[in-house]
Amino acid sequence: MASNKTLWPESCRQYMDQEQPPKQLLSAPVSASKRERFRPVAIFFQLIIAFAIVVASGFVMQRMVADKKKPPQRPVREQAYTIETIHAHWGSYQPKITAYGEIVAGNVVEVRAELSGILKSLSPQLRAGHIISANTQLAEIDPFDFETALAEIAADIRESQARIKEANAQIAAARTEQTNIAAQLELAKKDLERAQALIKKGSVTRQTVDQRQQVLLQKNSALQSSGSHILIEIAKMEQQQAALDRLQLRKTKALRDIKRTVVISRFDAIVESESLTQGQLVSANQIVAKLLEISALEVEFTLSDQQFGRLVGSGSQLQGKPVDVLWETGQRSLALKGRITRTAPTISADMGGVSIYAALDGLTKETVLRPGAFVQVQLGDITYDKVFKIPESALYDEKRIYLVKDGRLQSVMVDVAAFDAGSVLVSGPVEEGAEILTTRIAEAGEGLKVQLVGQESAETPKQGSFGKRGKGASGPSDADKPPKTGRPQKADEESQP
Repeated sequence: MASNKTLWPESCRQYMDQEQPPKQLLSAPVSASKRERFRPVAIFFQLIIAFAIVVASGFVMQRMVADKKKPPQRPVREQAYTIETIHAHWGSYQPKITAYGEIVAGNVVEVRAELSGILKSLSPQLRAGHIISANTQLAEIDPFDFETALAEIAADIRESQARIKEANAQIAAARTEQTNIAAQLELAKKDLERAQALIKKGSVTRQTVDQRQQVLLQKNSALQSSGSHILIEIAKMEQQQAALDRLQLRKTKALRDIKRTVVISRFDAIVESESLTQGQLVSANQIVAKLLEISALEVEFTLSDQQFGRLVGSGSQLQGKPVDVLWETGQRSLALKGRITRTAPTISADMGGVSIYAALDGLTKETVLRPGAFVQVQLGDITYDKVFKIPESALYDEKRIYLVKDGRLQSVMVDVAAFDAGSVLVSGPVEEGAEILTTRIAEAGEGLKVQLVGQESAETPKQGSFGKRGKGASGPSDADKPPKTGRPQKADEESQP
């Protein structure tokens, strides 16, 4: 104990040698124990006091609210919607079918070289995208070989013509000789007849008669030989004439080949592509360029199955039906006329309809239209009888319209016949001239109060008719203001204080 005395504080070291500690040290733990025992009681009384304060505050607030005077209730005024209407007019209408399509080339021509040779010249206009006028020279093949062949054929023709002249001369000589032989034959016949007459008188011998008969036979044989010679010469002449005809045909072909060395455009066209350069060796049937005929441009568009069936089933002829085509390019637009020429041979499941082709009228090389342009197409639909036209905004729930009678809406069910560029053709129990709601109202319903445009001053209560907001106030009262939601207040709603 003495060894650890230095570790204790100075205040305790003085009591370590005493046998009994002082009374104040023994009584200290007893006071702390009392405080711990009375702490829950103190907390309980604090909670009771806090609860009493809360109850008293609530009671005071309730009394204050109960004693507050309620503001006077204002009567709720039913407000009317300002609307626009149209009058129903029954009649026959032909709506327009609006479709969209693409300009396509109706005639694409691959211009080919008809002969082989060196490309002598090439038109500077033969570039993709250029406009080529009809009869424009596109390219020229060196015509030297073809001109040489033509000169040789011309020489052969002259030779053949000379041989024909020679054959004609021989035929003429043979015919002259034949004439002479025929005359000699007649003389021989007469001489034989005289000899036969004289032999009866005994003036000539039998030998003389035989000699004259021999002469007659020789002349007759010579006449026949002359005729055969003439036929042979005529045959030779005909052979030469046939050879001349062949040469003439070769000459015609040679002249045609010389013309074919020049490649020209047969129509006004757009150059789609070119594949040759000047000085190139080209072969027969090689492609020079691909041209799109301007006047043969067509528009291809698609009609739905319902539209196609409606047009065909109406009995009208689809082919030849006029169409209006509109091509819009930025701030400019190009309107064209056309006529349906044909229908696609098959129905495309991908397009979901039938492809129709229409030829365009009035296309020239000044027309800026090009294949691939996206265009709008309009054509007349079938005619609907006993219907009336309304704007699409007047149709509710796809089959309902609202009539305006005595300032209230009346719901009427209708049958939709067709849609036409923002309008709808309908039929139903509607009288001629009836007023139809055209303004779109989200709360539209049976009996809704409405007023026409221009009647707001007559229908709306005057300013301040339901009291003023305060002394000297000149604006409308709170009851005259529309609700903050932005829609008219209904009659069954109660105004809030």
